[in-house]
This record gives sequence, C-alpha cells and structure tokens, in this order.
Amino acid sequence: MKRLIVLLAAMLVSSAASAQLLLGVEGGLSVNNYSKDNGLDCNGWKVGAYVGYTFRSHWQLQSGIGYYGNRMGSVKDWSDLSDFTRAEVYKNTLTVPVTVGYKIGGRFVSVTPKVGLYVGFGHNAKTFSIGDITGSEGKELKFSSTDCGMLAGIDLAVWRLQLRAAYELGFVNLAKDNPAGKTRNGSFTLTLGFSLFR
Repeated sequence: MKRLIVLLAAMLVSSAASAQLLLGVEGGLSVNNYSKDNGLDCNGWKVGAYVGYTFRSHWQLQSGIGYYGNRMGSVKDWSDLSDFTRAEVYKNTLTVPVTVGYKIGGRFVSVTPKVGLYVGFGHNAKTFSIGDITGSEGKELKFSSTDCGMLAGIDLAVWRLQLRAAYELGFVNLAKDNPAGKTRNGSFTLTLGFSLFR
C-alpha cells in the first residue's frame, strides 16, 4: 500500500512538473446575436479570469469564469406587438467554459486554437411599446436563466499578454415565447488578457 501511495505521489509530481500553469485575467468587447431572424443583437463588454495547463505534448486544458454586460437596441415588426416596438435585452451573464487546445510556438510567443463547451447563467429581456401614449409597458419576453453550448477560439500570446478571440454557439432556445423565432446565444468576444505565469 505504501509503495502504491509513493508511486501515485511521484506520478503527480511528474505531471505537475511537465505542465505549464496558465493563470490570468481578461477584459474586452462582446457582440451577441441571438439568432439570424429575430434581430436581437447585444453589444457590450466582458471581464473574466482563466486558468489552464499546457502539457509537454503541447495540449492545453483551460477553464475560467467570464461575466458579460450587454444591452441591445430596437426590434421592429413583431407579429403580436405594435408597429412601434422597442425591446430591451440585457445579457448580464456569468459563463464557465472548458476547452481543449493545442499550443503552437514557444514560451514567449505562441498561438493556441481551442474548442470546448460552456454553461451560462443569467439572461433577461423586456419589451415595451414606444408608440403607446400611456407609457405602459408591453409584453415581457421571458428568457431562460441557464444556457449551454459549444465554443471555438484562438489565443495569441506574446510574453504575458494574450489576445483572445472566441465564439459561443448556444444549444438552448432561451425565449420560447418569442414570436420572431428561436432565440439562441451567439456571442463573439475579443479580449486582452494578462497571465500571471508563463
């Protein structure tokens, strides 16, 4: 039993020695389109933190946490709303991605393409008529509070700076009562990160 424990400890130390720690923070722009046919577009920002390991084989496992603060513009010609309609959609969303990538390059300059999955928490939307002289609110569009999907991205690292581009494609119809069609997340982010370890 003692030999097994010693062997497992040696394997753990060897694995840690062969892995390169990646830990940092990021911030930048976020552009969201919920589908191709309903015009729900959000523009805003993203901040977050990331952590990962790069092994000797150059494969990288990465995760982290990100917060989106997005707000949309107008939507027109919804079938069950007035002709003068404005929708406010707030994407105040917390996401947790898990990706697998392959690092190309050296310690100070590298490119890492990656793919993976994400889960997201926190969507909300509200619509109201700007043509209504009473100023009363229109129909509320309820969003699902949770989301999940796939993502693809690429990281360009120069020393401790990382230019990170990624696209998220959701699996969940977030607003099933939206008369304009399916409402699925589609987010493009471009952020600049700073890594504490390289």
